[in-house]
Formats: sequence, C-alpha cells, structure tokens
Amino acid sequence: MSFKKFKLTLVICILASLISGCSLLKGFKVRQPTTYKEPTVLSDVSRVRFIGNVTGTGVRPFGSEYYDGLVYHGVWGHYNSTKDIGMPKISYRKSDYEGYYYEVYVKSGRARFLIKTDATLMGTCMAMFEVKLEAGKDYEFNYDPHASRDSCILHANEIVKDEKMGAYTLKKIETKDVYGKGDW
Repeated sequence: MSFKKFKLTLVICILASLISGCSLLKGFKVRQPTTYKEPTVLSDVSRVRFIGNVTGTGVRPFGSEYYDGLVYHGVWGHYNSTKDIGMPKISYRKSDYEGYYYEVYVKSGRARFLIKTDATLMGTCMAMFEVKLEAGKDYEFNYDPHASRDSCILHANEIVKDEKMGAYTLKKIETKDVYGKGDW
C-alpha cells in the first residue's frame, strides 16, 4: 500500500469512528481540562500548600462535579512555577521550600484532592483522598514518591503554631481514601 493510500485509509477510519462513535458515547461527558479557580470570597477558606511537582494534582471542593487541575495545562504542557500566598513555612523543613511548592485558597468544608506524581525510575503514584478543611486554617500536602522503595507516602498535615517554641510545626490530619469510590 502506498503512503498516499495509507493516509486516505487512516482519515476515513478516523472520520468513521467519530461519526459512529457519537451514538456509542451517548450520555458520556467529555470535557476539556480546566484549571482550578480559587474562591473570590476569602471569608470561608483554608490555605493549602502542595510540596513538590503538582502537575498531576486536581482539586474538587464539595459539590463540584469534576477535579480541576491545580496548574494550567496548555499546548506546551503544564505550567510549573512556585506560588506563594504567604503561608507560614516550617523552619525545620527548609528544603521543602527550596524546590517547587504551590499554595492556594480552597473553600472550607469537605474537599477532595487527586495527586499523581510525575514518572520516575520507580514509576508513578496516585492518591485520591478527602479531607475536612476548617476555615482560617493552613494545610500542607506532600506526596513523596521517594520515601519508600515500594510505595509513595502521602503526608497530610495541618500547620499549627507551637506557642512554647514560637515556631510552626506540622500536625497530622486524617484523610479518607476515595480512590475508586463513587460520588460524595
């Protein structure tokens, strides 16, 4: 088969699958990836920091139908840049802030997060979890693909001030695994 015939056959197959696929996909919701939009009213929000590369991170506040990507994904791929909204830094974890981190406002209450790490020699990791965010509090999530040889470790913490020491520390919070689970 000549290259010209191959291209024509390929185009016909693609068009046929698109035309016939409409009836097969009836009711299937197709949606372009969207970037997370922070709340405009800041009276009932929490601040959330993600440590490390968050190109595979999605945010889904309670009641939302979809996970929205934390960072913009365009024709050239994901946009990676540190975003700092003034959350307190943990003094004994300075190395976390030398690399890439991303801080956002999230509506308080139940929220779901999807984190998928970039591919490494050990593969990729993914977590879908739900937390209850309290208004005015700060949280930090670090999904570490290098903490263990055979698994990734999700560190989910509230940032609290130790009044005795006068320094900020991390206090572990509960997460609910929602991977593969249905809706709210």
